[in-house]
Amino acid sequence: MKPSLRSLLIMVAVLGLPLAGQGQRSPQQPAAAVEVQAFDTRGRFLGAPIVDTFEAYDGRSFAARFRDGVAADIPFGTYRVEARLAGYSPETRYVRVYQQRVIVVVGLTFGYERPAAPMGLHGRVVGPLPPQKTFVKLCGVFSNLSMESEIGPDGGFDLVGLTWGDYLLLVVGEGGVMASRALTIPYTGSPLEIRIPPRASSAKK
Repeated sequence: MKPSLRSLLIMVAVLGLPLAGQGQRSPQQPAAAVEVQAFDTRGRFLGAPIVDTFEAYDGRSFAARFRDGVAADIPFGTYRVEARLAGYSPETRYVRVYQQRVIVVVGLTFGYERPAAPMGLHGRVVGPLPPQKTFVKLCGVFSNLSMESEIGPDGGFDLVGLTWGDYLLLVVGEGGVMASRALTIPYTGSPLEIRIPPRASSAKK
C-alpha cells in the first residue's frame, strides 16, 4: 500500500524537526576571565588569595573554578566574593563582571594589626560650605572599607572603626566631590584638615 499524502507530510515534518532545531541554537551566554589579586591595606602586593566564595545572586557558586586566583568562563553578572590568606583577615566584596577580562582587588588586614579598640579619625573641613547637604567620606584604596561622617557647625567630623591602610578622604556635596586628599591610617601628622577650594564651593551653589 502506498503511503497517503498526509502520511508523507507527517513523516517530512517529524524528520525535519531536528534539522530545524540545529539551526536555531541560542547564542552562548557571555563570560569573562576573572583574576583575584590580594594586597595588604598598606599597598603591599600579596599575590593570589584563596577564593572561598564566588557566588551569584541566584546561588550558583563558581569558587571551585579558581586556580591561583584565576578562573575562566565566569558568566556575566554580579557576585559576592570572599577571599583570604593565612595570617590575614578575610575580605568580602560585591563585584560586577560585565567585560571579557576582570581584575578583582581585595585588601587584606594582617591578623595582629586589628587593635583591641577601634581606631578613630578626627578632622575639620576648612573653607566655605554650600547651603546644600554635605558630608565627609573615607574610602579605602586597597580595602573595601567605606565610611561617612556628618560635618559639624565648626567643620569638624569623626570617623571611628578604622583599620591600618591607605585611604582617600573626600568632602561630598549634592553636586559631587568638592575636595579630596590621600592619607594613611593611623594618622600621626598635624591636626587633620581638608580644604575646600573657593571655586568648588561656589560651583555647588
